[in-house]
Amino acid sequence: MKFAIGDDVGQVKVITTTRGIDTSVQTSARAKIVSFLEPNRNAAIQAMQVLRFRGRDGIIAVASKGGLIRLLDPTVLPLAPESDQILHTHQLPGGTDTNIIGLGHTSSGILYAATSTGHIAFLTQFADASSTIAVATHDFPGGGSDFSAVGVHAEQHDGVPKAVALGGKDRDVEIWESSVVEGKVMWRSVWKAKNVKPTKLGLEVPVWVSNIIFLPCSPPPPPPPAAAVPGKGRRHAPAPTTTGAYRLAVSTHHSHLRLYDTTVSRRPVFTTTLSRTPILTLHLHPSTPTNAAAPLTSGKEAPETTNTLQELHFVYSDKNGYFGLYSTATRRPLGIYKGCTGAVLASAAVGELVAGVGFDRYLWVYEGAERGVVSRVYVKTKGTAVVVLDGEDEVVVVEGKKKDEEAEVWDELEEVGDGELGGGRKMGEGDYTEALVTIKRKKMSRPRAPGGDKKRRIV
Repeated sequence: MKFAIGDDVGQVKVITTTRGIDTSVQTSARAKIVSFLEPNRNAAIQAMQVLRFRGRDGIIAVASKGGLIRLLDPTVLPLAPESDQILHTHQLPGGTDTNIIGLGHTSSGILYAATSTGHIAFLTQFADASSTIAVATHDFPGGGSDFSAVGVHAEQHDGVPKAVALGGKDRDVEIWESSVVEGKVMWRSVWKAKNVKPTKLGLEVPVWVSNIIFLPCSPPPPPPPAAAVPGKGRRHAPAPTTTGAYRLAVSTHHSHLRLYDTTVSRRPVFTTTLSRTPILTLHLHPSTPTNAAAPLTSGKEAPETTNTLQELHFVYSDKNGYFGLYSTATRRPLGIYKGCTGAVLASAAVGELVAGVGFDRYLWVYEGAERGVVSRVYVKTKGTAVVVLDGEDEVVVVEGKKKDEEAEVWDELEEVGDGELGGGRKMGEGDYTEALVTIKRKKMSRPRAPGGDKKRRIV
């Protein structure tokens, strides 16, 4: 197995480990750790992503504080110049305090990077060796440093995603759709979430979005034809305004997990409180089956009490060190990933593996469903990002020399036939117990009478 982590000192470490390795045990085997990039605490790694670049797989996109995006080749020797390690760089606008709130790679081949000021850059045409990288940018309104989470739809057209969702502190989730008009990309707001109803005390529930995930969703059905108004003709009938159908999974810094369906309501169709501290990471478990056509909930119950009709499993971590798996179908946690002694700042869920790094300076690798520890590696620094490069173990064939030698010894021994024992009895095959072992019984002596053994003489 191979992983890459980013840390708080600005370095990227590629870790090669196998199942069963636990570096906290002195007798355990050691993992291989290779470090890249020069340490710089002012440029901590904030996000990472794996992609295909120039016809080569396994390239790591690294986003540092300050808005610097670098594409790193982990196969280059660590002693090589940094110019050989870095294949491409892109600088986002902003100063040294610019925070990266999202870095991702969609299935349609778009690498996006977003900052807290609302600036998003979309890089395309970097997979083929003969193509030139195209960059499209957009500054979404409501700037400053209000944004804290971004989600990008997987579909694209003309080098930009179909939709982008943004949220932040006191800014609920808002979806923006892209359109191309005369060769120019235009963005417009098509949907904005509405906060849940106030509490029983009449207090407004605070909003601070931490993670946004687009869930699979089928396009909405075509609207029914508008009925003509009598006496006025069809041209006076209102034309329905429809947008694409979207489903979102959103976590907040106030410990909420919410599911949205834009075709149903602006308010969440499902909401729950996962813990008492902010939710730091959120992933949909890879083994979770999703039906894009089926509804999320029945719609007959309130979002605070309803269950989802689909079995959605979410891997999440909070600021208090909880790292677990939650099911929306039962509204209960399925279990926790044990072992972490501090908050998990970054996690990744690929295939059957779940990896996490954080304050305890360990890389934790778990089985996704069983939640057992697969490997544990000490990395010396606080991890802030993690990606899975290879989730398979190398097959190692171990020859059983000791067993082969014992088998040869037994094969060389000759089989001994039956023999006769005393008294005309025959011993069983291979049974020499009566011939080798003789038990001698001793008569028990009677206790002597007082006065000696001589009989008294009667006169």
